[in-house]
Amino acid sequence: MNILNPEASVSFVGLENYSTILRDVGFSRSLVTTSTFTIAVVSVEFLLGLSLSLALNQELRGKNAFRVLVLFPVMIAPVAVGIVWRWMFVDQYGIINFVLENLGINGPLWLSDPSVALLSVMLVDIWQNTPFMALILLAGLQAIPRDLYEAVNMDGASRWQSTRYVTLPMLRSAILIALIIRTIDAFTVFDTIYVLTGGGPGGATGVLSIFIYKMAFYSIRIEPATAGSWIMVLMMLALSLIYAYSTRSKL
Repeated sequence: MNILNPEASVSFVGLENYSTILRDVGFSRSLVTTSTFTIAVVSVEFLLGLSLSLALNQELRGKNAFRVLVLFPVMIAPVAVGIVWRWMFVDQYGIINFVLENLGINGPLWLSDPSVALLSVMLVDIWQNTPFMALILLAGLQAIPRDLYEAVNMDGASRWQSTRYVTLPMLRSAILIALIIRTIDAFTVFDTIYVLTGGGPGGATGVLSIFIYKMAFYSIRIEPATAGSWIMVLMMLALSLIYAYSTRSKL
């Protein structure tokens, strides 16, 4: 159906729209950008989230206040995060470059330089979503029976051995859940990047969701954009199945 001419005749085109979107150079480029973004942010968020969860699981004074402080970014709406960080990244009067200038460092054009823009949006995503990863892993840590740690301590295990042979194996379910949720969320990211860069500069941050959105509502190519959306759904389903299959024998 042509939304610009609703009275035009409708014909069945089979898989033509899927062929069109898959042959589009912009789709291939955005897929590479999305994959790079997803792999980078999920990997860093997992490592930082695991470290944070291990720290938050310790019996420390003021740990509840520390937990609230750490989890604060994930409670902010992504659009609000994008607006705040966009102002912070402004090259002439943004707070980040102001601090760097006072340290004698020339700050880059965070959102205007194609070689830096993708890294900039990655930093924002890591800042906001690492607490979510930490929260899921912390829940898994608190579900581990303390008897297991007491048993390995009696056997003379070091802290590293305790983490390797008790903590990580018992955390596999929580890790799987956290990775699946964050991977899907990162792969389909839209709002934060759209507010920060709109997919620019020069398509440097043009992830799949923004590419499909612009194809549908800027170029008014609804049919191939819809096919692209279904391809994204199938990719996420396949990735979730891979995650589940790779860990099912260990859960």
